[in-house]
Amino acid sequence: IKFNISKIYYETYRIDKAKELLAEIAQSPDSPTILVVKSYVQLAGFEEEALMPDKAFNYYKLALNRADEIVDIAILSELYFKYALIMDDKNDIKTALDFYNRCINLGGDSKTNKFLSSAYSNIATLNLEKNDIENAMRNYKKAFEIDEQSNNLEGTYYSSSKLASILHRKNSDNAFQYFNIALDCAKKLDDIFYIISATLAIGDY
Repeated sequence: IKFNISKIYYETYRIDKAKELLAEIAQSPDSPTILVVKSYVQLAGFEEEALMPDKAFNYYKLALNRADEIVDIAILSELYFKYALIMDDKNDIKTALDFYNRCINLGGDSKTNKFLSSAYSNIATLNLEKNDIENAMRNYKKAFEIDEQSNNLEGTYYSSSKLASILHRKNSDNAFQYFNIALDCAKKLDDIFYIISATLAIGDY
């Protein structure tokens, strides 16, 4: 009940009240472990919104201390992915990759693991930074397949654009296919920037 009340506080812009209630849940010895982890993750999210990454990092660490005690894919995937993002920003690539992979290894589908395609996509980006083209393509394709199956147009646009760009550099005929998919997604999203970007990319091809 308290956790749901904290959501109401948040939705009515009473952030301090929400934080106070979540901290109470997290620190209570009577709170179920899953609520403790959820509370720390939510507190971390508040700090990220307030542009306080160090405080967010500390809350994620507290959540991770209890993560082994729960099996909820939805909350664990969020925790692992967002911790990976922070470590990515800190340029701790080894730890970031570890937690992106933990998110992926939880399995589930795009409904239970909402961060699955993003984890693959972010690993692919790290692969590209190391000029590991083959693994980058493999991971972007994984992200593309998940997003296409779940009809996530934003994700499909992003991964198809990345695949098209890589294949274009490799002089592959398959690039055109992904350029067209990206343009189709852009039109369905009715995003002018995406449409112009995809159109220009096809023109360059």
